Amino acid sequence: MLTDARAKPFERLTAPWRALPDFLVVGAQKAGTTTLHELLVAHPQVAMSRHKECNVLTRAEATRLGYRAYFPYRGRLRRAAVRRVGEATPYYLVHPLAPQRAAAWLPGVRAVALLRDPIERAWSHYRHSVRLGVERLDFVAALEAEAERVKLQDGEPFRRHSYAARGRYAEQLERWFSAIGRENMLVLGFGEVVRRPEIGLPKLAEFLGIDDLFPRAVPESNRGVDMGRMPHAARERLESHFTEPNAQLERLLGRLPDW
Repeated sequence: MLTDARAKPFERLTAPWRALPDFLVVGAQKAGTTTLHELLVAHPQVAMSRHKECNVLTRAEATRLGYRAYFPYRGRLRRAAVRRVGEATPYYLVHPLAPQRAAAWLPGVRAVALLRDPIERAWSHYRHSVRLGVERLDFVAALEAEAERVKLQDGEPFRRHSYAARGRYAEQLERWFSAIGRENMLVLGFGEVVRRPEIGLPKLAEFLGIDDLFPRAVPESNRGVDMGRMPHAARERLESHFTEPNAQLERLLGRLPDW
């Protein structure tokens, strides 16, 4: 059954003739995934989903056939000599259902995780929530309230207010490594793509098996509200919070990303 209301009727009807992705940009949120999506859209050997953030792999009612509705026709991709088909949903990195569903629906799928300093990521996430009008607390109060707000680990409260939880990267990556194989996952730092694309984009091209034809003028995308500097009390709280999660990430990867 095709239940996704975001897919147009003719896309749902023609889903059997459409492609499935062979790579995913899985997150993290506010770590440059919109910029990376736009760079991939501009690449002549890549076809991305009709819009960013399909979120299909997080929805229990979704179907594999319904997932196809987001992508181009397979014949059209062959004629255009497209080598890779992908989609970018930052929520996939943290969502517990997404890795297992990706493994089941997309055998051999590759995944790209783009990580940002979790302190700066949390501040950017907070500013984004303020811009959307879903955050009324100041940042320190929001951090203090986070555990209660997100205890269900799903739904809009988690998506909107998981400022610290989204930055515990090691536990999220381990689920993906276990599901699809570590060799099928590329972890890049925010700095390697957004600030120094000449470092990160060749790695991405090699990982995906495409030519390095990315534009080097990186677009600025999806900026939050300018609220000045992060409050000192919030930074201190986050520095303490992320000491052990960052150590876990360094042990997992053998390094900390260039974020």
